[in-house]
Amino acid sequence: MYKIKYLLLAILCSLAVIACKPSAEKSKAKKVKTTKVAKKKRAKKANPLWGAAQKELNLTSDQTKRLKAITAKYNKQINGLKKAKNWDGKKNASNRKKLVSARSAELKKTLGSKYKAYMAFLKKWSKKQKAARKSKKKAKTKKK
Repeated sequence: MYKIKYLLLAILCSLAVIACKPSAEKSKAKKVKTTKVAKKKRAKKANPLWGAAQKELNLTSDQTKRLKAITAKYNKQINGLKKAKNWDGKKNASNRKKLVSARSAELKKTLGSKYKAYMAFLKKWSKKQKAARKSKKKAKTKKK
């Protein structure tokens, strides 16, 4: 009598486990889809830096496009070096120096006499963005 009850209990438990397994896979698939959609939405936001740089430095739209391309190109290379752990430290100083000087040369070629003004603008912009991030953090902390 007890053997039959345990056998039925074992069968019911195994059915319950089998029935629950596909739902876990579906929820995992939904999570993956939502993160991909979220990433696409984030990528579509325009960076206000370029509009501000174009306005403040009187850049042409062609110059702005080239600046974006140069920045993307070198950021990709820098991120690759960081992932390969060939960016930080004294032993990688030559890698950093080569990349920074190549980027500077391309920027100078694109901007000409506006290069120094562009670099000053970037410094000012980064300080402004850093201050904005700090104030956002403080506001979030106060809400909690």
